[in-house]
Amino acid sequence: MFFSITQQIQIPVDPQDPNTPGGVTFPFRGGCTLVLDLDTKQLLYRIAKPINDSVRLKNELDYIQSSGGGSLRATYFSNYKTGTEKEPFAQLHRGD
Repeated sequence: MFFSITQQIQIPVDPQDPNTPGGVTFPFRGGCTLVLDLDTKQLLYRIAKPINDSVRLKNELDYIQSSGGGSLRATYFSNYKTGTEKEPFAQLHRGD
């Protein structure tokens, strides 16, 4: 049996930047998956992504800040911080 426990908190994308529009946040997810053997009633595996892992949080923040988040929104609109498009698809479909 697979059993998942999930957690999520909203993290400011750049808490040091007062120019961040509308307090942009992203969902930082964590939790664990347990793999249980129902015949022996034993825990076989525990796969964890702790929500209090500061290294993982820093890596995700670095990625989001450098890439514009890689979201579907970033495909069509400008980078939230610089106002520039990094994606030619976004420039093509702006209609300017």
